[in-house]
Amino acid sequence: MRHMMQGRMPLGGDSNDERFTRCFLLLFLVTLLYARSLHQNGSVKCVKLGGPQFCGQQSRELAEVVTKMKGALSKTLSHKEENESYKRCSAVGATSQADSLGYPFGCSKEDLSRELSMDEINKLISSCILFVSRKKAYIVFYHYNNYLKGMFRDMVIKLSKRFEDLASKHGMSEEDRKKQWAQCEEALTHELIHMDDASTKGFYFFVKKRVFYLDLREFLIRCKDFWYATIHTSEEKWLHILTQAAENCEALGKKRAGGVVQKGQTAVKPKKIAAGVAKKKDKK
Repeated sequence: MRHMMQGRMPLGGDSNDERFTRCFLLLFLVTLLYARSLHQNGSVKCVKLGGPQFCGQQSRELAEVVTKMKGALSKTLSHKEENESYKRCSAVGATSQADSLGYPFGCSKEDLSRELSMDEINKLISSCILFVSRKKAYIVFYHYNNYLKGMFRDMVIKLSKRFEDLASKHGMSEEDRKKQWAQCEEALTHELIHMDDASTKGFYFFVKKRVFYLDLREFLIRCKDFWYATIHTSEEKWLHILTQAAENCEALGKKRAGGVVQKGQTAVKPKKIAAGVAKKKDKK
């Protein structure tokens, strides 16, 4: 009897181990099926940019969003910590493969050189399942961030054309227009550099931990919101400044041309005034 009980003890232990293994595999399978269902129902494509329309109250809310996002970013990491984290993660990425030629996280030139469309970026995101390697996460972020930078540049081109129309409408000289636009372009270039730097540092901070698919998708959505809000507020701000510059130039031109005549009044020529004074003297 003792030998029989001793013989059954290992069986009971094996049974518990098998149950644990089955539960773990079942949990993993459920998680995997859930992640796969996100791809099938198109949930991942919520990161796709769709050209939102902003107006009124939304414009003020977006301005607040940009301010809060920039404030949150500076609070998350101090300037010193940001630089240390950036350098540390860059060093890890650059040395992860000997043949990477300095590209971060073992990426190759082929991974980053080609410009991807939004559909191709969405397919790249959809290829991520559950756990995402740092290399794959960086490739996705790199192409998506480049797409967002392209949208910023498109806004600048659109703004330049609108200012040309405004300058022509209000009689602004080509010299004044170029001078005013140079100031605007310089400020927008600094804004673009700042946005790119903030997004990249945010990514390096994000990948300090294990990267899950859903977390990566959420991070990309936040990047999209950050870029969209900044693009919109920058466009509104500079369109207002450029419009005022063109209108002020027109008003200044009218003053230089000989003064502003109010409605209902007629300008009296100097010759007629002199003739009227002479007639009064003759009567006397």
